[in-house]
Amino acid sequence: MSIIGIDLGASAIKLAIFQSRLGRYQLTGYRQASVPTDESGHPDIDGRLAVLTELLDSTAKGWKSTHALAFPGDHVSIRMVSLPFKDRAQVARTLPFEVESLVPFDLEDMIMDTRTLAGEGSGTKVLAAVAPSERVGQLLSKLSDLGIELKALPVDIDLLSHFADNGTQAVIDIGHSRTLVALTHAGKAIAARAISTGGKALTDAIQEACGVNRLDAEELKHSIHLGPPTEGVVADWDESFEAGVSEASLPDEPRPEREAIRAPVQRLIQEIRTTLVQFEDDNQIEVDEVLMTGGGASLEGLADWLASALGVRVREIQVEGADFELAPGRFALCHALALKGHQSTLPGKLFNLRQGAFTFTGNAAKLGGVLALVAAACLVFFLGSIVLHLSKMDDLKYEEEQALKAVSDTVLAAFPDTPESKATDPKLAEAIASENATKMSQKVEQVCAPFQTTHPVMKLLEDLHTVAPPHGKGPGQAFIDIEKMVLQTGVSLTFDAVTGSVRQADELKNKLRASPRFAQVTKSKLNHISKGENPKGNDGEEESKDKYFIPLTDTTDGTDVASNTEG
Repeated sequence: MSIIGIDLGASAIKLAIFQSRLGRYQLTGYRQASVPTDESGHPDIDGRLAVLTELLDSTAKGWKSTHALAFPGDHVSIRMVSLPFKDRAQVARTLPFEVESLVPFDLEDMIMDTRTLAGEGSGTKVLAAVAPSERVGQLLSKLSDLGIELKALPVDIDLLSHFADNGTQAVIDIGHSRTLVALTHAGKAIAARAISTGGKALTDAIQEACGVNRLDAEELKHSIHLGPPTEGVVADWDESFEAGVSEASLPDEPRPEREAIRAPVQRLIQEIRTTLVQFEDDNQIEVDEVLMTGGGASLEGLADWLASALGVRVREIQVEGADFELAPGRFALCHALALKGHQSTLPGKLFNLRQGAFTFTGNAAKLGGVLALVAAACLVFFLGSIVLHLSKMDDLKYEEEQALKAVSDTVLAAFPDTPESKATDPKLAEAIASENATKMSQKVEQVCAPFQTTHPVMKLLEDLHTVAPPHGKGPGQAFIDIEKMVLQTGVSLTFDAVTGSVRQADELKNKLRASPRFAQVTKSKLNHISKGENPKGNDGEEESKDKYFIPLTDTTDGTDVASNTEG
């Protein structure tokens, strides 16, 4: 089997090609092609995919291989969340609300994957990667149009932790338009950040200083040595580390292009240093070594500048078989993708953004669509049976046959190859559907059960009405947004509420906590308000708009909430 790792870079597309034999991966070679750009130097995704198409066309088994590609880390927000408990179910319920409070967008518009880090005491530390679902969907759709179906979608900077193998290391990927910085410990990323500058800034500086076009500026950039670090690029982390530049490697004469890039290089290094200092403070650890990769890492003298500024050893990542004089680590990302990013289940708990609606289904996609249709038909039957129970029981058999016919029609539409004689037979249609759904008789029993006692949903809402203050926006009142109330099966109740002030919001939370039913309620400030400013509340303070999250326990009569309710 052939495996191709794809680095969809802004300035060049790079491929790492492996053959899998008896569970082992053997490198067969690398390929790369430059991406044409205009004077702005910003190629769009379609231009890069066109170059990728040409590369795969010219590669043996290029289209018949398993492909692996990473989502760009500069469009991912990676956040650390600390929770004061270890219970995994409680962590799963609480984590989305905690992450949403840390990012400037609605979580419902994002794709999130998480991994648990080593916690301290009775708490849990979770690293969450969040990306816009629209961007994820667009990338997967464009690749699918080319015939490339990815089994997984890792994050590039997280995947580069593949090369971190010793203690606490920083991995820096200097690309064309961005620089990615990751802090790794024991071979796994524990923090990451994207810096919005890269090799393009150096090319722009050379263009302006030397009056040349972009291609010539790129060529000049890769032909010069930075020379010794400028004044101000100094180390203050590890005083025992002695960084310097070999005199034999120093340039022997001044060049305008060298002078032009020294200032932007110094600014980039300062950004990297500030980021790593923050990572160290947040995680209470010290960086032992820095690993560089990306096209910008090949700039001669850059490693010496970084070593002087950071006070730690700096080296460029070396990958197998990449005998390229100027950039031995240029193929690091596509190399790591081919080895670790091509499976539907990624090793080492790497982030995978193929979540939710974007989960890889392979040949099961058609079956998944069928199951969704069958589930919809079962829901129709379930709702219809409630009406039947309230009316004449003699009509139950007729309505059941109608529901079974709906299931049969669904199976016939989903499986066109099924003989019509089987699909139109209600019993056979029910047998096909029951392979992936609960038997219809069990559904009827579930329908009848709720009518023997007060409906749990009504009891829950009645309890909430009893505990909460009067509905409204006056003094001592709370305006609870019923339309946005969400009740999840035996899991949680979530609603938004507007009170006259922060103090009144706390009073509402305390009233809820006074009830044993709602004792675990938590409140989080909503950070998305469509109006310019909060309006003034009834006691002169700004109104407080908050989200209330209540983990649900058994109801007072011992019955679990058995249905999803929204609105």
